[in-house]
Amino acid sequence: MSDIDETGTTSHDDPNLDGDVRWQQVAQRLYESDHDGELTTVIVYAIADAMDVDPKEVTAPPLYEVVDVPGIEKAFFG
Repeated sequence: MSDIDETGTTSHDDPNLDGDVRWQQVAQRLYESDHDGELTTVIVYAIADAMDVDPKEVTAPPLYEVVDVPGIEKAFFG
C-alpha cells in the first residue's frame, strides 16, 4: 500500500472512529486456478509470509474453520 498519511492509514484502510487502522495488508499473492494448483496452498503460503514463518508452522486454527475456500473458488473461478 502507498500514500500513508500521518495517522498511518491509506485510502484503502478502514479506520474506526479512534483513527486506529482495523487491518493492514501484510502479504499478497497472485493466484491463477489454471496454473497454481490448490488455492488452499496459496492461502497457507500467504499466511506464513504474513506471519514471517515457514508454511509448515501455520497450524491453528485449521484453514477450513476460518476461510471458506470452496466458496472463494466458486465465487472467483466458477
